[in-house]
Amino acid sequence: MGLLKTDKASNVNALMKEAQEQFGQAFSEMLFDSQRPFQEIIILCVGTDRITGDSLGPLTGYKLLALFEQKKLKYQPVVYGTLEHPVHAVNINSFVDEIYLKYPAPLVVVIDASLGLPQHIGRLTLKYGGVEPGAGVGKKMPAIGDIAITGVVNYYAHMDYSILQNTRLNTVMKMAEVIAHGIVRGIELFIS
Repeated sequence: MGLLKTDKASNVNALMKEAQEQFGQAFSEMLFDSQRPFQEIIILCVGTDRITGDSLGPLTGYKLLALFEQKKLKYQPVVYGTLEHPVHAVNINSFVDEIYLKYPAPLVVVIDASLGLPQHIGRLTLKYGGVEPGAGVGKKMPAIGDIAITGVVNYYAHMDYSILQNTRLNTVMKMAEVIAHGIVRGIELFIS
């Protein structure tokens, strides 16, 4: 029985590593093919740790800081939005203003949770263009960012905030792990 658990864990770890590598390669290609020149990469992790389904951004920011400290890369992006200092609907505008005042030519990568179809839970999307934080729960905010990374953390139910509150932390943690490791791998490929 113990051998089966080990084999299953090995398979899950292998799948996670493969997902991280694929995500990293796609992210590095997007950096190379950026629509405009940039001097800094800013990673803006949006969400709050007070609602499980909205914690994808802060968890990813937290993991990114730890990985960047561990890896000691020649180039490290600037990370906004962690578990300790989240970027959310109330304070996001001040952070966006700060980024564009402080950095003359930033490439802003926004990470945010999203809602979707039940069969898409766990799916990550990496695309050019910004993200509209809060759109999944009916908030109207302007699009932010040059590259958007979104993860479907739960299914969409019209204006049902309890869906975000009842999202499985395990799902969000695994997605944050893939995104964080994928971004670090993408940066490694980009600077090499």
